[in-house]
Amino acid sequence: MKVFYFTNRGDYRDKNEDAVLLDEKVIQEDMEVPEKAICSKIIAVADGVGGAAAGEIASKSVLETLTDFENSDIETAVFMAKEKLKKLAEKDPSLNGMATTVAGIKIKNNKATVFNCGDSRVYKKVGNHLRILSFDHSKDGILYSAVGINVYPEIFTRQTDGGVFLIATDGFYEVFEEQELEEIFEESIEKTVSNIKQKLKTKKLYDNVSFIIAEV
Repeated sequence: MKVFYFTNRGDYRDKNEDAVLLDEKVIQEDMEVPEKAICSKIIAVADGVGGAAAGEIASKSVLETLTDFENSDIETAVFMAKEKLKKLAEKDPSLNGMATTVAGIKIKNNKATVFNCGDSRVYKKVGNHLRILSFDHSKDGILYSAVGINVYPEIFTRQTDGGVFLIATDGFYEVFEEQELEEIFEESIEKTVSNIKQKLKTKKLYDNVSFIIAEV
């Protein structure tokens, strides 16, 4: 699985509450440009819920938990992540209320399991279009599900074949019109990432911005 990834706090936020997962590696530090990686098991993004305590801790912790669930299903792994957040808050009450979205794909036998909780998304390139494979757990812009202490995580999953995927937080996909995002994608993911890099320079990034482009 060939992957390009990027995470950054954006133009107006003081810190990055997003994080990205590449197999066993979790990245949260601001990046200047997308970087390339080779992955074989799991890739994901997480977006710490704004307005809640310690979103950056929640997003990193949940992705770290997902690295350990190779023999577990997605639902089990997410509830394990929720329990870990609960234990962290029991030790440090200032963390109470923290939560995060999560979205990604797990690869096994050349098949992809798409999963998400919250409004971070997984897209797949189908012909000349980008199809959203995940499910937004939000209504009128308000999250009703996430991985957190005081919220129940509704977990969406689906199976699909390999292809070209985009996994992104809302800080990324909301700065693009649907057609604009589709037009960025080309046959080569290297060219696609170059297009994204150039486009982001023209945008006002009000939120943290994270994405993964993967060819499975």
